[in-house]
Amino acid sequence: MSANPDPAAAADPDLARFLQDRYGGLLVRDPDSPMGWRPWTDADAADLERWARAAYAGDRLPRLAYSPREAAQVLGVGVSLLKERLHQDAIPHRRLGKRLLIPHAALAQWLQGPPPSDPEKSQEE
Repeated sequence: MSANPDPAAAADPDLARFLQDRYGGLLVRDPDSPMGWRPWTDADAADLERWARAAYAGDRLPRLAYSPREAAQVLGVGVSLLKERLHQDAIPHRRLGKRLLIPHAALAQWLQGPPPSDPEKSQEE
């Protein structure tokens, strides 16, 4: 495994090689360390995991509304089917300029409501 990919390590390959040989494994920049580097520790792994969870698992601002593409992805249906239902006013939505927005709360409430009658089935009967 090579040293931590950092421009400073590339600028001083001898230092990077020494640290890699000495510590064997990943290195982290550390301005408090005499050499400016220290070995990767379990605490670094925990910090990285905390950062990843915060960045990707809900510490962001909540979504108040979805675009048609995002709503289709959340529902697990095709965009064309969702847009068809939006134009039939079967799914609650708002228009903001040219954008269609499907409010999260309205989408959740619509999903929990009684199942709508399928217009395609009623035409066949």
